[in-house]
Amino acid sequence: MTVSATTPDSQTDDRHLPGDGKRSPRNHIVRIVVVPKKELATLQHHGLTDQALTLAEALLKDLPAPPLATGTAGSPPGMFEALRPTDIVVVGSEPASVRVLDKKGQPVPLDDSGQPVLPASGSASTPPLRSDSPTRRLFAHDDGHKDTVLRVWTESDTVEYQSDTPFEIVKVERTGWRIFGAPDDLFEGKDKRAPYKAVEMRAGSGKTLWTWKSEVVPASANNQQYKATFRIDGEDIDPDVVCGDPPPSP
Repeated sequence: MTVSATTPDSQTDDRHLPGDGKRSPRNHIVRIVVVPKKELATLQHHGLTDQALTLAEALLKDLPAPPLATGTAGSPPGMFEALRPTDIVVVGSEPASVRVLDKKGQPVPLDDSGQPVLPASGSASTPPLRSDSPTRRLFAHDDGHKDTVLRVWTESDTVEYQSDTPFEIVKVERTGWRIFGAPDDLFEGKDKRAPYKAVEMRAGSGKTLWTWKSEVVPASANNQQYKATFRIDGEDIDPDVVCGDPPPSP
């Protein structure tokens, strides 16, 4: 199992109105965790079957917390508990996402550490009943699951992908609706074109980390959804990103 490092980033966003993005720019950290193919060799079928997701989830639960990147502090939870819905779990040649759901199957808000926000009736001293506790599960990445689609503010936010496996972004394209004037590739710049190759660096733990960081997402990408295709271990996967100022509502 491959593991990525992390830097602090907030899934909870207090920005709501147009222009709020510039008030509090964010660098969105996206972890990429790869389940080695040898771990899936016992499966009888290819693709993201329920059996494959169950096995991958069990493997994630056995992993320790991801190492901290240089200059960060604190102790994150174990790998499975640390992953956010917008992080990428590569299972074979398919992207998957760890989602946090309530008992009705609806996504729950997360705090700055990526943990479920307790309901108003609960507190640190009086946690919710077990039957009301959120459930963390691994699902196939699907843009119909809006909590798994990375949402970024234009003219303020950047996106940084991290993995301990070398990767490159071979293609970025508009998907779904096509906003007039939106760029075909939201990461493209004057001197920057796909493929975007991750560079090698050292995490705080001394592990090798591969990272790639975008420039500030342009305003011309407002309300446009994109699909970025990553090449990892010879396989292509393509999770989604949606842009706006503010981003479209979930």
